[in-house]
Amino acid sequence: MLCLGAVYAYSVVRVHFERVFEGYGLKVSSTEMQLPFIVFLLLFALTMPLMGKYVKKHGPRRMALLGALLMGLAWVLASFAESPLTLVFMYGVIGGLGLASPITAQL
Repeated sequence: MLCLGAVYAYSVVRVHFERVFEGYGLKVSSTEMQLPFIVFLLLFALTMPLMGKYVKKHGPRRMALLGALLMGLAWVLASFAESPLTLVFMYGVIGGLGLASPITAQL
């Protein structure tokens, strides 16, 4: 459940990311700042049903561990993002894929 809460933590750190990007001289819109969140939820929703066969094959413990590692990696990499586009990949893609594993493992 900790990983699931990480999705909504983005609403808290989004403002800080926006300030960092403005410090780099980028003018970012609200839509650009919401793209990482949208991609995260989209990939989570699309890959969660596909993870079931991997949970069955590798077990829930390993898949939950994989998801936790991917979520942690997503947050660490996101801290190095220098634009909304890199944040989409680092947080949205990696985090979205990572969240699908532990949620599926719990089901």
